[in-house]
Amino acid sequence: LAAGIMRRPPTPPQVILVTGPGPGEGKSTVTANLAAAFAEVGKKVLVLSCDLHRPTIHSLFGVPNSRGLTDALRAESEGHTIINGQRWRTAMTNVRLIPSGFVPEKPGELLASPLMRQVITEAREVADIVLIDTAPILAASDATHLFPLVDAVVVVGRAGKTTAMAAQRTSELLLRLGAPVVGAALNGATEATLPRGYYTYYADGARRERKRRGRSPSMVGLGDRES
Repeated sequence: LAAGIMRRPPTPPQVILVTGPGPGEGKSTVTANLAAAFAEVGKKVLVLSCDLHRPTIHSLFGVPNSRGLTDALRAESEGHTIINGQRWRTAMTNVRLIPSGFVPEKPGELLASPLMRQVITEAREVADIVLIDTAPILAASDATHLFPLVDAVVVVGRAGKTTAMAAQRTSELLLRLGAPVVGAALNGATEATLPRGYYTYYADGARRERKRRGRSPSMVGLGDRES
């Protein structure tokens, strides 16, 4: 998915927004895995948690949500950078996260504010890839405020959950708003399209390598907040 996004003409997108028709379709999980994929090839990645209704992506990275984007947007910048001090290190090398912070009463107003434009401008300066996790587009209108500010939009649906009607309504809405959609990702698909031996190729290699080393891979620790 990451490779497909970066090959979109005319130039590879830098700011990528991820959304879906409704809740529970895995958009935050896809965003986190995209971050890992980009970081694996040496990109500096910044993830912005812009789902201000039911934020979850911070938990996937082991980062607290006690303070974050909404706190910064409500504070007076006084000429200083907004994202400075809001980025958290994660367990993944080259991946930083700005959690959403407290859930505001009117999240749309914050995301449509001039300060949010400044946040994305600053994010472009500090990261090679900026990933924005947003609320489902049919459940809340928040993501629509960000469409003019991003280079690409990825829509995530879940097999067996996303209905044809929801997919059609989402497609019509994105087209009407002029969103720069680069494609859709089908999450949770179970249909096998390759022979079984293809899937065990790397798994067998990994097992042989662990046996040769005589140990199992260990988990890295949780992240610390950047100054």
